[in-house]
Amino acid sequence: MARCQVLLGLTLILAMAQKGAGAMSVEKSSFVICKEPGRYVGWPTIARTADGELLVVFSGDREGHVCPFGKTQLVRSNDGGKTWDYPNEILIRDDAPNGDLGYPASLQMDDETILTIYYQIDRPGEKTCLMGTLWKLPKN
Repeated sequence: MARCQVLLGLTLILAMAQKGAGAMSVEKSSFVICKEPGRYVGWPTIARTADGELLVVFSGDREGHVCPFGKTQLVRSNDGGKTWDYPNEILIRDDAPNGDLGYPASLQMDDETILTIYYQIDRPGEKTCLMGTLWKLPKN
C-alpha cells in the first residue's frame, strides 16, 4: 500500500472580518496533512467524529488527475489537526470494476458507524453511480 501524504492546503481560519473592511480578512495557516510521493491525490473532505477526531477522506494513489485508477482513503487526527496519522491511512475502497472511484465524503452516524459516499461504476459497462460504504473506525 502506498504511504499516504495527501497534499491538502487545509486552511485554518483564525480571525474573523476586520471592522469596516469590505472583504473578510483572515489569518491562515497552510500545512501538509499527508503525501503520496509520485502519486496524485485529491478531492478531500473533512469530518469530525462525536469524540472530536478529525477525518480526512480523499481519492488517492492515482497516476494523475484523470486516470482509471484510484482508492478511497482516509487519514485521521486526534489532536485537532496538529498531527495526522498518515503512516496508518485507512483504505476504504480500491475495488471498482474499472478502478475509477472518487469524490468521497464521510459522516459519522449516531451508532459511530462511518458512512463514506463516492462515485464509481457498479458493474462493468455501466455509467457511474453514487455508492456508499458503511464501516467502523479501528480503535487507536
